[in-house]
Amino acid sequence: MKIKKTFGVLSVRIAFALAVFAAPCHAVNRVFLLGGQSNMVGQGINSELVPPYSEAQNDVNYWVSGGWVPLAPGFGNNSGSFGPEVAFGRAIKDALPDDTIYLVKYAVNGTALFNDWKPTTGPQYIGFMDTVSAALSNLTVSGIDYEISGMLWMQGESDAYEGQAASYETNLVAFVTDMRAQFNTPKMPFAIARVRDYYGGTLPPVVGDQTDPTQADVVRAAQVAVAGYTPYSSWFDTDGYQMVNSGHYGTQGQLDLGRDFATATLAYIPSVLRIGAAGPDLVLRWDSREGAVYTLLGSEDLAADPVVWSVIESNIAATLPNNILTNPLPAASAKFYAVERNAS
Repeated sequence: MKIKKTFGVLSVRIAFALAVFAAPCHAVNRVFLLGGQSNMVGQGINSELVPPYSEAQNDVNYWVSGGWVPLAPGFGNNSGSFGPEVAFGRAIKDALPDDTIYLVKYAVNGTALFNDWKPTTGPQYIGFMDTVSAALSNLTVSGIDYEISGMLWMQGESDAYEGQAASYETNLVAFVTDMRAQFNTPKMPFAIARVRDYYGGTLPPVVGDQTDPTQADVVRAAQVAVAGYTPYSSWFDTDGYQMVNSGHYGTQGQLDLGRDFATATLAYIPSVLRIGAAGPDLVLRWDSREGAVYTLLGSEDLAADPVVWSVIESNIAATLPNNILTNPLPAASAKFYAVERNAS
């Protein structure tokens, strides 16, 4: 699945709920995992940020050794830099305001999937698993039930640079499979930021043989292929991002990376349709997605194919952060509702 900044027509039935009177609001403690190499570490410049990114985000939790702290700049390549977590955390929380957000990032400059991140034996794989395990154990000990709601992957330049592109597709499939197995999340969204062609591309690598197509082209094609046939996976381009030295994204590039990761991940996270009563009326509420257009459907028969459900209201523009509709209480003893999102 490819995610673009501007969607084509994407029809997603995001939720349904029954009851004439009410459906409980169920907030979720969502954990997102971030992994990769230098562009995940992040070389955006803190001093170039403006609010809300320049400030601590007290409504988003970020794991550091030993505990959770508010998400803030400074968790990049050094204390004066940041990675995609800053924009990603803000976008996810804004889209899911009732949920509690936890981010766990582990990324190391210049690391490759074929050896450093190799499942079970790679040193960065082991470091990543140790970091995530510590964060999840902390939640468990604190009595917090959580859901791992997605993984973000920004990596591949080193495999191209080191001449290992031919095995990248196989290795990436093995990595995604292992991540889902390790965390018992067979449907965990996995978002891939497709690498640029800087390393192993137009500039010949210092190590590894240059090829035609280039090593970078092979890695890029592999990322697209894996996202295409691996369920609950997606990819997006980073080709247009602002760049700084040595093939790294700058401040604006890192913000774009975080936002695009959020778009890719949110495509697999259903909004919750909440139903309540206010006097003689039924109040329906759901979390909006920027730029979305919705259709409200209804049926007295849950077993019926949703394609034949009645259209109650169409062309409902998103009103961030929530859409709220008020309709008369239905005469039926039971009524089922669905919201269909058509993003454009």
